[in-house]
Amino acid sequence: QPVNWRRRGIIALGCLGMIAVLSGGVALYRSDLLRVRVIDVNGAQVADPQAVAAAAGVSGASMLTLDLARASQGVAKLPAVQSATVKREWPHSVRIDVTEHQAWGYWQAGPQRLVIDEAGNVLEQSRPPAADAPTIVEVLSGAAPASGVAPDGDTVQLVNRLRTDGTFDRLQVKPTSYVFRRDREIGRAHV
Repeated sequence: QPVNWRRRGIIALGCLGMIAVLSGGVALYRSDLLRVRVIDVNGAQVADPQAVAAAAGVSGASMLTLDLARASQGVAKLPAVQSATVKREWPHSVRIDVTEHQAWGYWQAGPQRLVIDEAGNVLEQSRPPAADAPTIVEVLSGAAPASGVAPDGDTVQLVNRLRTDGTFDRLQVKPTSYVFRRDREIGRAHV
C-alpha cells in the first residue's frame, strides 16, 4: 500500500502546531506579562487602600487563574468593609470596589457608647454617622451585663423607621432622646 505522505505531513504539522500553542500558553502563564501589577482601590474612605489591596491577596497573581470570589471575601473581612467586588482589567490590573459600613447612630449604656448601623449591629470601624444621628440610651438596671452591652436591633429599627417615615412630623413631635429599658422590652422617645 502506498504511503500517503501528504496526510502524514498534515498530521505532523497539526501536532507541531498544538505543541507550539501549548508551549506558548505555558510560557505566557509563567511570564510576568499577565500578572497583576496594578491594583486600583475605589470607595475606601475609612479603610486603608493598602490594607484593602493586601487583603485581596492578588498582587503578582496570574490574571488567568485569579480567584475573584476569594479576593472579594478577603477584603470583606476588614472591619470597615461591608462588601467588596474584585474585577480583572486586562492585561495586568485589578479593580477593587469597596462598600464601607455606614454608621447610623449610637447606643449608650452607662459610660459605654457604641457606634451602630441601622440594624443595631455594632461597628468596629465605619463611615461616621450624620451630624444629627440619634443616640439610644439604655437605662441599666443594676450593673452592666458581664457579656457586655448589646444593642436591641428591634428598638434601633423602630427608631429608624419613626425618624424616616414621617411619623414624628405628622405628630408634630421632635424627640430629644430615645430611652430603652430591657425590663420593659420597648424603647420610648422623649420629647
